[in-house]
Amino acid sequence: MLSLTDQHARKITRLNVNLIVKDLHPVHIVDGAAFVELTSDAYPDYPLVSNHYYPNRINDSYAIESTELIEFLQGIDSVAVTTDLWMSMAHHTYLGITTHFITQDGILQMRLLDCIEMSADQHTADDIAELLTERFAYWGINGNVFAAISDNGQNMVKALRDIMHIPVVFGCFALAINLAVE
Repeated sequence: MLSLTDQHARKITRLNVNLIVKDLHPVHIVDGAAFVELTSDAYPDYPLVSNHYYPNRINDSYAIESTELIEFLQGIDSVAVTTDLWMSMAHHTYLGITTHFITQDGILQMRLLDCIEMSADQHTADDIAELLTERFAYWGINGNVFAAISDNGQNMVKALRDIMHIPVVFGCFALAINLAVE
């Protein structure tokens, strides 16, 4: 039986983390009978662990990926963002932030930066601008944002246009059509 710190076991763990994260599977997939059967057959020396083992590995992977993204974004001169404020079925409010940019090679890229829960009572334009400014600073794009597309909420538009002074701000056309259809 391999130790979980063994190089081969760490590679298998990393592959399991990738399965969970990249394919958006619940962490409980590792407890499923088919997953256990597949892993036992493919890697008989790998010590099977419960789903409780993986959250820390996922957090470690996030820390590495986000650090690499921050370093990568330092080489990008300007970015556009899309941002949306939405409420879950459980009435929790979230702010999503995605960045769009062109690489040095001329390739259009986008990366989800954040999907963060907001306090229930903090949805004013000032609150949104403060949170966006904080997150832009974290990702190193403060001052590099030249355009934004957002939901059509007055609080979001005011935060982006009037408080943060982003030069180009558009409401989401698809959202406008969806609201019209509904």
